[in-house]
Amino acid sequence: MVDYGNLKIKDLNLKDRVSFRWGDATNIDYANNSFDVSAMAFGIRNIPDKIKALTEMKRVVLPDGQILILELTTPDPGLFKNDRALIS
Repeated sequence: MVDYGNLKIKDLNLKDRVSFRWGDATNIDYANNSFDVSAMAFGIRNIPDKIKALTEMKRVVLPDGQILILELTTPDPGLFKNDRALIS
């Protein structure tokens, strides 16, 4: 998937603006407040410590930034019942 994404970046002449990196969602290798947006598609289901991953996503996003999760599975009961408490 990363190889395909890199081909698209090259074809769209976006190599100076976009890059893909492998990493650990529970230990993101960027400084606090580095991004406007942090997004994950079809990945949260595969992370054992979802709270840690969401906390890390919040950490690297600017205070007024966005965290986007795209997932098509049903979450465990109660996982997002009190979502503000998850990543406060």
